[in-house]
Amino acid sequence: MDWYSLLKAAVFFSLAIIGIPANVAILVALGSLWVSGVKFGPNEKILSALALTNTILIMTRGLPYSLFVVGAATFFKDTACSVIVYISRLSRAMTFSLSSLLSGYQFLVMKSPHPTWTVCRLKVSKMLGLIMFTMILPNLGICFCSVLYSRHASNTTGQEYTYYLGYCIVRFPDQATFLGFGIASVIRDLVFVIFMATTSTAILLLLYRHQRKIKQMSVSGFNTLREIKAAKIVIALVVSDILFLGAENTIFLYILTGKTVSPYAVDVRFFFSTCYATVFPIIILKTNNNIKEILTCKKKSENSSPESTESRL
Repeated sequence: MDWYSLLKAAVFFSLAIIGIPANVAILVALGSLWVSGVKFGPNEKILSALALTNTILIMTRGLPYSLFVVGAATFFKDTACSVIVYISRLSRAMTFSLSSLLSGYQFLVMKSPHPTWTVCRLKVSKMLGLIMFTMILPNLGICFCSVLYSRHASNTTGQEYTYYLGYCIVRFPDQATFLGFGIASVIRDLVFVIFMATTSTAILLLLYRHQRKIKQMSVSGFNTLREIKAAKIVIALVVSDILFLGAENTIFLYILTGKTVSPYAVDVRFFFSTCYATVFPIIILKTNNNIKEILTCKKKSENSSPESTESRL
């Protein structure tokens, strides 16, 4: 076993042992709130979905890498490869799709005093499940090539248009299919990156205006302060998502320029895609007071209310 394989196994295994328990902790904490009768707002629902997709992403992308290097993933066959790679790509797509939804909804919360934005926010709240389902549909189609072209890893020396994942390979039949899938994926990612960048910039401008108003007031409302805190958390999540997604797609564009795909480029790309799934729960666990109270077995404050607010994170 060479040093690079050991390094790759250590990196992805580290991401797995940090990311999986952290995301599961968020799911357990939010599940406890739901069982105790707390009414979930859209933010809590989106966070739950994000924690779930992040857990699946790490289990199907980072963990198999580590298992393969130590010789524990040699049992993968063609069918298993198709399923794992497909779920991995679908969960990755849903991760940044849900992050976009979270940033968009937080923008509506910040703009809610305006009647038009209030109506939009209420409609999004009522149709949140449908919106999430609609986001899944195009990703199901774009990621379907994984089912068609994934197979058990074998001798990949000199094979063109092939992604070497270690335990599995994704081999495209020709350049047109290879480029078509790549361009479709990049365009999809670019749409979400532009949307997240736009909404996060708008939220920053709204935060600046809100903070100026607060400084001019002797007493500020509790809900206003809570909205500002929630918006800052969303900004942190979105910025990290944009950075990792941007780095990943930059490498992906480099991959598309050649016939032979470098396994090192694929490894680095997968590293960036897995990083967000690990960083996300760390940010939430450090900033979400409700989740921290449950996980540390602390009693809730007497001022806490069982009713959910739209801006709470």
